Amino acid sequence: MADSVAINNALRIESIAVEGSELNIKTTMPFPEFPSELVHPNTSIIDVTETNFIYKPVGTGPFAVASFTPGTAVDLVRFEDYWDGAAKLEKARFSFNEDANARSLALESKGADIVFRPEVETVEQLEAIEGVTVESTSTFRVHQMTMNLQREALKDVYVRQAIDALIDREMIAETILNGHAKVATGPFPSSFSFAPDYPEKQRGIEETRSLLEQAGYTEKNDVMQKDGEPLTLKLLTYSARADLPLIAQVFQSDAGQLGIDVTIEQIEIPEEHMAANRDWDLTTYSNLTAPSISVARMTTT
Repeated sequence: MADSVAINNALRIESIAVEGSELNIKTTMPFPEFPSELVHPNTSIIDVTETNFIYKPVGTGPFAVASFTPGTAVDLVRFEDYWDGAAKLEKARFSFNEDANARSLALESKGADIVFRPEVETVEQLEAIEGVTVESTSTFRVHQMTMNLQREALKDVYVRQAIDALIDREMIAETILNGHAKVATGPFPSSFSFAPDYPEKQRGIEETRSLLEQAGYTEKNDVMQKDGEPLTLKLLTYSARADLPLIAQVFQSDAGQLGIDVTIEQIEIPEEHMAANRDWDLTTYSNLTAPSISVARMTTT
């Protein structure tokens, strides 16, 4: 908490005290989601008196870290004295690879026993392999288009509404995500008690054109423009989720039908890039809209 403003803000702890075997934590305000914040990986409990806690942390749980290479893999060994009994596995290795296709190939080649988030296009191929089971479940993850309201064109609400209307959600869900998705009407699923009733919206090319006309744009010589200036947009995307670049390409193609020039730029770490740079208009992004989740061998949006 002393080293990280983000963690300090996430936990909102005022004080921590120990009474015998009881740990008492007082928060700075009523904070019902506090327990779910404690299970986030960023708030893992580790022994900071260990001199090498970055690369060989001592934490809690049924396994101990044998070796750790950031961004590559972590090797674990069974902790025999775990309070709930020793684990059945003697050891385990978690390897990291942001390439969804590479994860799928690792399972096919038996280089991995379990893969998380294989490429959607390979699901049927994986299901056909003897001994392989694909588990799919609904999650609270939402694919979204983030808009930079500091950009001049996006300050106009009609332009933002036009971009929203242009996103072909049905086609993306059925083709790019192979039906492993539901069309979102807002950031929160309707099953959430606090989710509002989202209004029905008109979508498609013609609705987009109508909204842009209300923003003062007209299409001349196959170019959408206003006061002689063409409407151009810079769209960021990243490959850690293989479907996002494809969604970006679909949006680029649909925008081109209206004479809107969309330039796509691939980035590595979206949060850091978006925070450090303001020279972008849009970005594809995938976000969890609930504080805690359960993870299966394959999750779908």
